[in-house]
This record gives sequence, structure tokens and C-alpha cells, in this order.
Amino acid sequence: MTEAEARKAARIALNLDDDEDDDSIGVAHGRGHSGTGWYAWHAEYPSEGSVRVDVPRKHKRKEGT
Repeated sequence: MTEAEARKAARIALNLDDDEDDDSIGVAHGRGHSGTGWYAWHAEYPSEGSVRVDVPRKHKRKEGT
């Protein structure tokens, strides 16, 4: 997953409106509460926590299933 894809997933996960710019999203790749991956948070409310926006490798669906 690229940073751009993580930002797009973050907009969905954080339930942001289309009129909110990308400055309202924080994203980072690293080790967090759900393992290593892409995490996103609302920049105005960082104390509310983050959400992992990628799917861990062991949970990815195999093609054709």
C-alpha cells in the first residue's frame, strides 16, 4: 500500500467529508496497536487515537476467493 492509498482509505475509515482537505488526516507507516502497517488519525483530534487502514498480510484474501 502506498501513502496515497493509505490516505484514501483513511478518508473512508475516519468518515471524512469530501470538502475536508488532506491536512486533516495524519498517516504513518509503523508498528502500532494492530501490528506493523499504515495508521491514520484525524489531525485535529490525535488524542482520539488511530485506526489501521491496511489489511495485515495474513488476513488478505487470496485471488479467486
